[in-house]
Amino acid sequence: MKPLRRTDRARGAAARIVLERCDELATISALPDGFIERTYLTVEHKAANATVAEWMAEAGLATWQDAAGNVCGRLEGSRSGSPALLLGSHLDTVPRAGRYDGVLGVMIAIEVAARLRHAERALPFALEVIGFGDEEVVGPYGCGRREPARRVRRLRPRPGRDRTRGATA
Repeated sequence: MKPLRRTDRARGAAARIVLERCDELATISALPDGFIERTYLTVEHKAANATVAEWMAEAGLATWQDAAGNVCGRLEGSRSGSPALLLGSHLDTVPRAGRYDGVLGVMIAIEVAARLRHAERALPFALEVIGFGDEEVVGPYGCGRREPARRVRRLRPRPGRDRTRGATA
């Protein structure tokens, strides 16, 4: 097992990779002139997911896209099938979004996975990276991280209700 090196040079290289990838994702936009807009389930969203999936694979993660349009990657831990620590953020944007809004969290998570793999260091749990597809909640239901959490809260039994018939999520 190689130790994780915390040199200024290594940190600088990792930071450059992260920022260059954010710059590349900023070019995947429905708006001209350097403005950024990637709405959920558009061609821009699809292109961003494909690009991020490539970077995840380069970092050694097994990749997939789930039914909700989230791009995911997994680096197994020391025991195959172990529970996972989930890192990431959203890849969709509001119109005229900031260059680092959401994507920075995904890029940093990919770089963390790449550094762990390069160091040949297996964690006692898996590491999963996710690029959410609908954090900005397009439409009445949303498939990103906010709306499902709201629905789960609504499904919780209210005090005084018969908890044996309560819904679970």
